[in-house]
Amino acid sequence: MKQRILATWRRLLDDRRDAVRLSAYRVLVANHDPAAVNRLSESMRSGNVPIPLTEAIKLLDLDGATSHLGALRPYLRHSDPDVVASAARALSVDPQSRAAIVRLAINPQTPEEVRLQALRGLAREDERFGSYAIPLVNNREEDGDVRFGAMHSYAGRLNYNRIPEEEQIQFAQAVERIAGDQGLRSEAAGRIRTEARKLLEYLKQAFPAIGRFYANR
Repeated sequence: MKQRILATWRRLLDDRRDAVRLSAYRVLVANHDPAAVNRLSESMRSGNVPIPLTEAIKLLDLDGATSHLGALRPYLRHSDPDVVASAARALSVDPQSRAAIVRLAINPQTPEEVRLQALRGLAREDERFGSYAIPLVNNREEDGDVRFGAMHSYAGRLNYNRIPEEEQIQFAQAVERIAGDQGLRSEAAGRIRTEARKLLEYLKQAFPAIGRFYANR
């Protein structure tokens, strides 16, 4: 039954209707269908992509970006920031692309969405994430939404990885700095400060090294 259903979806990969074609790729790639995955990957290499580029990148990432690095890498230099943002997140698994993605994340001239997606991807994959994410959180001259994005991404990494205690404390101090920053450069400054205060209290309770640091300060 499943194979018959997938065969029906395969016939729709060439449908003239954009929405139908996109739905077919979504269903088939989510099921790791070799025919659809290979067609999409090859189309990315040729530049004749049958669905929106951002969707194509996200689908190859869903299938497993490590299997499609050659197809994805050129899109890190695309002219459309939305495409670059999707590529940066997907290619965070690629050691060859990582330095370029870090540069995108820390460069104030990079479009905000690209920076945020780069940070989200790097938080999952880069053991050195704290070396540039914590300074971003700390930097009062930096865009407040990017500081919040770096804070949120680092908090996620902290929950699922073994982080040295010294770095944990450095992060907590950066969060404290955001929580008290009355000059935060964001339209959502109040919400960001509130989230930072909540996060700091959580960190004190969840991480003994941070709790001891603040108890003895």
